[in-house]
Amino acid sequence: MSNKTIIQNNTDRITSNNIEIDELLSIVNNLPSVENTEIEDALVTRTLAGNYINNRITLIGTEGLRATQITGLHCENVTNVGGEAVRQCNYLVNVYLPKCTNLSGYSFGICPLLETVELGAMTNIRAYDFYNCSNLKTLIINNTTSVCALANVNAFTGSGIASGTGFIYVPNDLVNSYKTATNWSTYATQIKSINEL
Repeated sequence: MSNKTIIQNNTDRITSNNIEIDELLSIVNNLPSVENTEIEDALVTRTLAGNYINNRITLIGTEGLRATQITGLHCENVTNVGGEAVRQCNYLVNVYLPKCTNLSGYSFGICPLLETVELGAMTNIRAYDFYNCSNLKTLIINNTTSVCALANVNAFTGSGIASGTGFIYVPNDLVNSYKTATNWSTYATQIKSINEL
């Protein structure tokens, strides 16, 4: 029998990966119930608050934390942040995503209190990722091998970086490359070595 779910006639058993459905239902029905549903409820109602720390997840999906009341976001294993994933978090002050490689557009848009963002081996920052983050003072990009692509200068529209009060910190060996790179050159005077932090 194959590993696919099959139904041949009314007398055949339905199987999935060679486990009969009755057995699957037994497994599912005997799983321990989760008594504490506070985080799940807070995500659904957008009342999740405080410093959100999660070292299990690798992706913050599209609109996953949008409009929540988190003040900090610390996820050591996140590599991708979906579109509008953390948009409109009005209380968010700092972000620490040391393994993040990709933002997907409007990822942190309209987070007015956001001051510090530390990202890992970034390869892409897309349009409006930090749109209207008016308090953004520090963006740290730790990619030591290449310059992160900046899809459009509008990634920082309305931010502290666009207004000239914020700075972008990159590895020392890449400072000059960032200053002349497409779209990054707009912020050349604000690009500094991580060593200056």
